[in-house]
Order: sequence, then structure tokens, then C-alpha cells
Amino acid sequence: GEEAARKAVLAFQRGGCADEHLEDQLVVFMTMAAGTSRLRLGSCSTSRSLHMQTALWLAERFGATVRFVQDADGPVLEIDGIGDRLS
Repeated sequence: GEEAARKAVLAFQRGGCADEHLEDQLVVFMTMAAGTSRLRLGSCSTSRSLHMQTALWLAERFGATVRFVQDADGPVLEIDGIGDRLS
């Protein structure tokens, strides 16, 4: 528990709104949403976990557009979801 808490605090200190374990899980919801979802990342922008890589790969296979942008506050994951195409 302490290690998980330390990693979460580090992600928040880096400006992220979730730790790396939640970030990859949020990709699924971002993919299914209508419009563009944005997630400020607290993890390192150059190194992505295998879980994150897999989630992003799957999002693209479902038809979502995935991109990483860098702004003044750090890395942001943007996903154009497929929700508006679901009926």
C-alpha cells in the first residue's frame, strides 16, 4: 500500500490527475466516449507501461484517434472517442 501511495503522490506532483495504473484503465472510457477526451498524465511521457500501450493499441483498433500533446504543464493524452458513432 505504501509503494502505491508513493507512486500516486508522485504522479500528482508531476501534474497528473491519475497514477499510471488508473491512466491505462481510463483509456477504455475515453475510447467509448463521444468527442475528444483529455487526460493530463503524471507518468513520464516517453515511457509507457505495457498496459498503456495495449490499451492505446486497442483504442485505435476500435476506431478511436489517439495522440499525445505537450503543453506548458506537461503531457496530455487526447482520444477522439467513438461514442458518437455508436447507435
